[in-house]
Amino acid sequence: MEKISVMKSGLLIAAIVAFVSANAGLALDGKVFPGKGDKQTWVSACRIANDGVALAKAKKPDAALMKFQQAIAMYPHSDAFQREVGVTCEERAKPGDLKKAEAAYRKACELDPKDWKNWNALATVLSDQKRYKECKQACIRALNCSIPASEKEPLQKTIAEIDQYLLTHK
Repeated sequence: MEKISVMKSGLLIAAIVAFVSANAGLALDGKVFPGKGDKQTWVSACRIANDGVALAKAKKPDAALMKFQQAIAMYPHSDAFQREVGVTCEERAKPGDLKKAEAAYRKACELDPKDWKNWNALATVLSDQKRYKECKQACIRALNCSIPASEKEPLQKTIAEIDQYLLTHK
């Protein structure tokens, strides 16, 4: 087996530019203000991140990464900003980008360990690096989060594939 197929959430950016009512503020990837730091700073950082989203969609990953880094510098408490760095690095696929994506996903997991999407993203990049034991642990962490029922089966299948692979490749 060359590569275990981990459920990819695709370009998370597509869902990121969701705006909610003025009372709730900006939402990034379905998130509302995380409750840390200043809300107005978060809103400003979301606007910058949304510029990054547009640049990533326009296939300008270097410029997108600069915007995401600006957003992170302004508001370092957002797991969604970190996840976008990871997604963009994976999409760009320059040498060293998988390690950069992994670091961003690990930071996202640290910032919000209860969000299954963070663990799934980490599992994906670990699988891409053929680090299957770590990938399995990330899948298990994702399953231990509040995850939609429709998303559980692909992760359970990934764990089963990894177990089978590890049994035959000791």
